[in-house]
Amino acid sequence: MVSLAEDRILLSDRDLEHQVRIQLLDRSSAVVRQVVVKADSGTVTLRGTVTSFYQKQLCIQACRCVPGVVTLVDEVEVASIM
Repeated sequence: MVSLAEDRILLSDRDLEHQVRIQLLDRSSAVVRQVVVKADSGTVTLRGTVTSFYQKQLCIQACRCVPGVVTLVDEVEVASIM
């Protein structure tokens, strides 16, 4: 679990999920777009499987770009494509 923001911006869970998904869609990797996003009172959980550590970092960066994300629970796994 990673704390991301000290200033708390109040967004509904649905709005927070939507904003994080928008950031994921802006990333160039189709795999990153398939990561599941859940929000609960400023805590965002990312869940899914990607094929590289770089893609995992893109997911984390997507959350850092969204005001209102207070804590990130990273459940994204990197799976080998071999």
